[in-house]
Amino acid sequence: MAEVCITGAMNTTPSEALDDILNLPPIKLISAEISTLAAIRIRDINLWNDHQIGHSSILLNRVDIPRKTDSCMPIEHLNTPFHILIPRREKWVIGPPGETGALSFYTDGSKLNSQDIPGNCIADELARRGTTNILLPDKEDISMPLASCKLLLLNESMTKDSIRWQNASVGRIARQAWPYIDKARTTALCRLSRNDCSMVVRSLTAIKRTLQRLL
Repeated sequence: MAEVCITGAMNTTPSEALDDILNLPPIKLISAEISTLAAIRIRDINLWNDHQIGHSSILLNRVDIPRKTDSCMPIEHLNTPFHILIPRREKWVIGPPGETGALSFYTDGSKLNSQDIPGNCIADELARRGTTNILLPDKEDISMPLASCKLLLLNESMTKDSIRWQNASVGRIARQAWPYIDKARTTALCRLSRNDCSMVVRSLTAIKRTLQRLL
């Protein structure tokens, strides 16, 4: 009902077609993605026990998920034995700031406009590959970032959603005009006025039914 109100589609429009056009994955896929990520977090703080049945089996036989990520339980330290200085660039002219022998940490320049610097572009590309490639067996001790697991689960959910739409038994005409889930097309559709959006969606999903009524 919400999708019909958003798009102005006919009440008889198949939900699968509206799910695809509005880029709204089924609740089953969303809940599986969130549950798997929650299980990873619980496992990484040693509070998870695998079982063969029920929700506790969600991580079984998942060879694409590493045995450990960088997720950890945050600990609050009220009395830290160190001081943190974040000096401006001008302070470095006279030498490293802080006490003698202090540790200095340098950022990667991600807050700067460095898109045109070849070295930064290469580093960004290598970092992107590192977050998407599956860990090799001999690198299993290196914990995968939790953000990489999120990306992995998101891509898995999107793939399943695409397969579901391609194999749907309804929405044949809509699938010909909108063959795959496309966030950019959905955004462009939602920017139309409600009348225009309704016209487009009805054209995509109700042509066959309208023709049958006319005939």
